[in-house]
Amino acid sequence: MFRRLVLGRAPEGRPAAARMLESLAATAGASAAATLVLIAPLRLLLQARMLVSPGDPVSPMAWAVVGTTWGKGLTLQLACAALALAGFVLARRGNPRGWTLALASALLLALSPAMMGHAVAPEHGLAWSVLTDWVHVLSAGGWTGALSLIAAASLALRRTRDGGATLASIIERFHRVALVSAAMLLLSGTVSLLYRVEHLRDLLTSSYGALFFTKLALVGLVAAFGAYHSRAGAAKARVSGAQDVARSLLAETVLAALTIAVTAVLVGSEPPTAT
Repeated sequence: MFRRLVLGRAPEGRPAAARMLESLAATAGASAAATLVLIAPLRLLLQARMLVSPGDPVSPMAWAVVGTTWGKGLTLQLACAALALAGFVLARRGNPRGWTLALASALLLALSPAMMGHAVAPEHGLAWSVLTDWVHVLSAGGWTGALSLIAAASLALRRTRDGGATLASIIERFHRVALVSAAMLLLSGTVSLLYRVEHLRDLLTSSYGALFFTKLALVGLVAAFGAYHSRAGAAKARVSGAQDVARSLLAETVLAALTIAVTAVLVGSEPPTAT
């Protein structure tokens, strides 16, 4: 999303900066994909270990886990991550087809969390539940993923000529992406919550609710930083250079990372049961 919708044709008239930022995006994508590939076997073993008694062999249970919905989600994640890694490596070497492969793999990759979490739990409306989770993951990736790359770009552009102007054009293009992503996050998050929690009042008295409200608070802080950058970030970058905006972009990225961390715990928590 960063490469196609944020970077796109920008920075116009600055091909060297464009190549550098494309390389930055490809390197970040390859690193993330490689991490998923490397930790997949460990995740499988940990999941299997949770299902066996102490001292019992883990390998037979691991093969059994692969046949579950969770295991199929992990298999999909591993396969798509491997394809994405290949795509990003090709893109890093200047092959434009690598971006196409990376994009297709990332779209499928975003479906795997739904198969490994609460999205596959509903007895009714399963397809809508999975679709909603997929949209939520894509929107979160579009917002926080592109944001992290913009923050990294702000650091790299500090040492380049016209770095402030380049960063300003990127911030302006990201504004539209962030607005659409935030709207889709709100919509898909609301629908997902209605699927998970039968009575919203139960959020007030459960650990799941505490995590959910913590996530909302962090999202609000990220949105506040985003509103600031949309109003003043581009102008400040053009006047003062990339360095002054880099600090606030990094702060927003840290808050976004904390939001993802809380979400990871939330996904692994049991929603409140009906009372």
